Amino acid sequence: MEDDFRAHRADQDTEATYRVLQGQLDKYNPDTVEEESLALPNDMNVLNEESKMNDFVDFAGRIVWQDMKGTDGKPLLDANGKPHLTGDFQLREIQRMGSNRRFAS
Repeated sequence: MEDDFRAHRADQDTEATYRVLQGQLDKYNPDTVEEESLALPNDMNVLNEESKMNDFVDFAGRIVWQDMKGTDGKPLLDANGKPHLTGDFQLREIQRMGSNRRFAS
């Protein structure tokens, strides 16, 4: 990096992140990597799946996305086929459950 690099400036942090990512993509290029299992293609969809550890909604991992299910075990969907959200799951319930708790349906 340049001598005048200042950490925690958005533009320079973004540039540093880009350079690290580009370096990893170069190092693990599918065309040049020796071990195929280490290949990292330059494809946003693949990178998204590769870096996705779970279905966390937040970065701290306090909220986990799970589809609500009916008594028959099938996902509850609205008229448009999207997951149904009920009004009885309020903010106070989230606060009551605290950190690192998974919200089961």
